Amino acid sequence: MFTKNIRWTIPLFVLALVLTACGQFSVGVEAPMEPTGQVEPTEPVKTVTPEPQATLEPGTTPAKPENSATSLPDLVYVGLDNNLWLLESGSGTPRQLTFDGNPIGNENSAVEYHFPRLSSDGVQLAFRRDVSVPVENGYDFSSALWVMDLKNGEQTLVQEGLVAGLAWKPQTHLLAYGTVVEMEYFLSRGEPNAALANGINAFDADSGEIVELVAPERGYTLANPQWSPDGRFLAFSEVEAMEGSGLFAYYNFDLKAYVAWEEAVGIASWSPNGGLLTYARQTYVATGEERLYVRQRDGLEEIIGPDYAGPAYATSPVFSPNGEQIAYLAYLEGPDTQAATIMVLNLASGEAVSHGQFEGAWDLTWTPDGSMLVFNAGPWEARHIVAIDLSNSSQTVLVEGGQPALAGR
Repeated sequence: MFTKNIRWTIPLFVLALVLTACGQFSVGVEAPMEPTGQVEPTEPVKTVTPEPQATLEPGTTPAKPENSATSLPDLVYVGLDNNLWLLESGSGTPRQLTFDGNPIGNENSAVEYHFPRLSSDGVQLAFRRDVSVPVENGYDFSSALWVMDLKNGEQTLVQEGLVAGLAWKPQTHLLAYGTVVEMEYFLSRGEPNAALANGINAFDADSGEIVELVAPERGYTLANPQWSPDGRFLAFSEVEAMEGSGLFAYYNFDLKAYVAWEEAVGIASWSPNGGLLTYARQTYVATGEERLYVRQRDGLEEIIGPDYAGPAYATSPVFSPNGEQIAYLAYLEGPDTQAATIMVLNLASGEAVSHGQFEGAWDLTWTPDGSMLVFNAGPWEARHIVAIDLSNSSQTVLVEGGQPALAGR
């Protein structure tokens, strides 16, 4: 068990993994939504399986082809040794960035790295570093947010303590991050204590300045920041309970307006111009009822499928860089399986194409040019990072490890 100096906090894995919508409450006045350039499908999703289809059976590892993917940007990940590694674009040999990684469970101090995030230009790397020191009754735990300059290797301690989400503003060195709260935040007559609420902070890696980026205007602690690709909007969760994804809200920097939907939609993905969001309403453990939704930033939502029967469900949707497609995970055998099918939905045609089934797939992301999908797969002890070429569904195992972070996003 942990020692007494471990403070109660929201479990970060809950905040990061839980991924839900209708109705809206706005604080501030929004201008009419600009044309999005997106096609809003009205027909159910049609699933098309290409022939031949490259399929990875659960529990197996794809062979690495001789010619690795050429369109991949720089990739940072957590290796099986618990250290941070960098696979530079065009290189087949990863470079080790940290050397003190050590798993928990022995007599030595444990050091673990989590949530690496690369700035768009691949220069700045943010990450969480956890240290667990063995003591008589367990471990003395501490955590901190760090930023590393990959050009000169310099590291900056941004904040001591746990963080709840990290996100670089696109094309900048401005890092948004949330901070977790004390147990007392939840012990105020069954409602969060607004006096203890935290906002979203930001660290400027160029100047070293730390500011409060978004204040907790509605009395909720804010967590899991997510920038729109154009940098005009910042989505986040309003933490109202110890578990679950929290209520969806965002800040409009053009209008300096805090906008709250007053409902949980889970983790959402922005379209390129910030006009639309997609989500699956998975706010906690999957139920098998999750489907794909698209919603105008300040308008109505539309279900876009898929029309699965039985326990099958869809989750973790992410917009493509051009906004014309949505990639997502389909669990065709329901919540009791770890086998996820990688799907890509074309918004104009309403067709969804399968690109193979994988055990334990997560961290789904697009390469900046939209030609490939990169994600984590496999059991924890043998996890690996896979890239799929969407032109032919070919698969490449890039490295052994997890938590991939790509530059250029």
